[in-house]
Amino acid sequence: MERFISCLVKQIKKSHLNFNHSAAILYKKKIMNYGLNHFGGKGLCTGSIHAEQDAIFKYLSTMNCSISWNDRTGWKILGKIPKKKIELIVIRINNDEIIRNSYPCGECIKLMKKVGIKKVHYSTEDACIVSRKVSSLKKCHLSGGHMHVSRLFKQNPKTGYYDYCGHS
Repeated sequence: MERFISCLVKQIKKSHLNFNHSAAILYKKKIMNYGLNHFGGKGLCTGSIHAEQDAIFKYLSTMNCSISWNDRTGWKILGKIPKKKIELIVIRINNDEIIRNSYPCGECIKLMKKVGIKKVHYSTEDACIVSRKVSSLKKCHLSGGHMHVSRLFKQNPKTGYYDYCGHS
């Protein structure tokens, strides 16, 4: 695990956000690809792409798959994902380069389940790496981006889409 962490720390230095997360998809104890948290979207729909999402999106593109999102149905994967025993590791470091908590948010947990990731390794506040089955993870928190969007938009119950409500 130490080898993966040192690789992720090198990658994390490419992130320019306040909370620096890095993730990797693992297959047979090898890193398939990396993901970083970064800004994405346009106009009012900007927000951060989580490191877990970035790594998963890159993995799917290498498998000739794509992904879309709808508020009613959630994540939809276009294409067939090979049944591989892939795992995901995600860490966060602060500005002093100390490893901190990187427990996946609820949306990332849903995405991991949808893609078929069975195990996740994440950093804790006391700089440990914890390994858990994705099926046992609890959706404990929403990310700051999800909270921001929920203040600006209200979900239309008829369409499942969000309508802009102005700044709050």
